[in-house]
Amino acid sequence: MGNAYIDPMTMYESYLPFALANNLVKNNSALYNDITNQLRICQRALSKEAHVFEEECEYILRQIQENGEMNNQNMIKEKGRCVNVYDVRLDDTWPHCGINWPPEMKYLTLYLHRQDVMSHIHVDSKKSEWIECANSVFKTFQAYHSEPSIKLLPDLLQKIPIVLYSGEYDLTCNHFATEKMIDSMTWNNQTGFDLRDGTSAPLVPWIVDDEPVGLSRTARNLTYVLFYNASHMVPYNYAYRSRTMLHEFMQLNSSFNADQTAEYGTVVNMNQPKSRIDKRIILIGLPSIIIIIALVSLAWFVVWKQQQIGIHTLLSRIRELWSHKCDVQLQQLVVSSVTNDAKENVHAFGDTALV
Repeated sequence: MGNAYIDPMTMYESYLPFALANNLVKNNSALYNDITNQLRICQRALSKEAHVFEEECEYILRQIQENGEMNNQNMIKEKGRCVNVYDVRLDDTWPHCGINWPPEMKYLTLYLHRQDVMSHIHVDSKKSEWIECANSVFKTFQAYHSEPSIKLLPDLLQKIPIVLYSGEYDLTCNHFATEKMIDSMTWNNQTGFDLRDGTSAPLVPWIVDDEPVGLSRTARNLTYVLFYNASHMVPYNYAYRSRTMLHEFMQLNSSFNADQTAEYGTVVNMNQPKSRIDKRIILIGLPSIIIIIALVSLAWFVVWKQQQIGIHTLLSRIRELWSHKCDVQLQQLVVSSVTNDAKENVHAFGDTALV
């Protein structure tokens, strides 16, 4: 699950610390004090009953995105601009604050509105059209009595391995909240990344192509990955790294670190030895190379055979034409010889008659 909204309490509480860490809000400023007061109201509301959506708490994020300092090239805050909640390194026009991002979205919208595209994906264009963030869908997920996912996650971790990953610069579902939620969550009889021996699972560099591109932590069926320099939509920023993470998580199902126990099922080590990957590449790649060589050789043989047949046919035709020409010349020679003999006989007969 990427940049997931799982626990409302830790998420709402994370906005101010994240904003401070990324210079969106200045400590002890008027905005800081306003958000702090609103956070107390939010916490009181959630302490009574936790809901997926709490209006008293949404005010916190709105204050940051509308009035927070923008990390762009402009030294002075432009009127009508606001923080991009999906990537705090960027800004956007109010009240969108990230909805217009990424810039390719307008082309995607035009593409998905094409009649031929909707027909191919079996969408009734008369009943619906594609919208990036449809209000009807958003409101459905805000059902007041819907229980937060934090109540489901521990039970899921008893049965299946799960990976949670976050982009470093996402505000709306930031990594501060995910990390705090994991640290306080109890699953498989332990809390957080505790290893039962008084130590915690190490937060280690996540390496892709010999380059540290994030941090990774694993224990008891749960893997957490933080992507450096990424936004709310991690695959948009780093498609290859996202695929690598998915590949490692799904396929490396028998790697266990010293901090992992097998009784809870498969646990994925995101920094597994490369030798295992190399073996898979050899096992898959070698037969493929052999098949390709065989097909190329067969194709070359067929072409060569066709060329040989063509040459043989051409030579046969040349011999046939040459033989025909020789026959004609021979016939002409015979006729000429007979004619000459006849002429000589006539002359001889004439001479005899004169005598």
